[in-house]
Amino acid sequence: MRYISWVLHKVWIRCLIFFVMGIFLGMFFYLSLHGKHIDHLITENEQLKNELRETKADLEVLQLEKKIKSKNQLIRSVQFHIQEKLNGYIEAELLEVLIDETYFLVGKKVEDIGEAPEMIYQLLNNKNFTVGKRQFTVKVNIIYVGPITRIWISVQEHQ
Repeated sequence: MRYISWVLHKVWIRCLIFFVMGIFLGMFFYLSLHGKHIDHLITENEQLKNELRETKADLEVLQLEKKIKSKNQLIRSVQFHIQEKLNGYIEAELLEVLIDETYFLVGKKVEDIGEAPEMIYQLLNNKNFTVGKRQFTVKVNIIYVGPITRIWISVQEHQ
């Protein structure tokens, strides 16, 4: 049996060793760069998880505060929105009369009035008001009960 001497293939063996060393060296550089990138992403992910956890805790606190505040909110003012265009003076006088009529709502809890807005509807709907020498009938369209209670009304003048 005859053995082939490695001396005859010295150039090929050297090329193969350099090729394998190049593969290992390339893998080393690739893994080091990729590892740094992965480490950065893991760190950023942990920071975002912490931020999300803190934000969720803040959200729960704010929702709890909102529930507590909504139970204790009071009506601060009543605003009327008239659908029809009226004379500026007549509109101002009518709004003054309407605000005097609903002034008892200011200071009441929003929750109490919000449970029965029909009371406001029954108080104002189809009611006659006198402004100057004119008679007006008010019809309630929409009622929004909140810290600033808003009431949309239609007004018809009697001839």
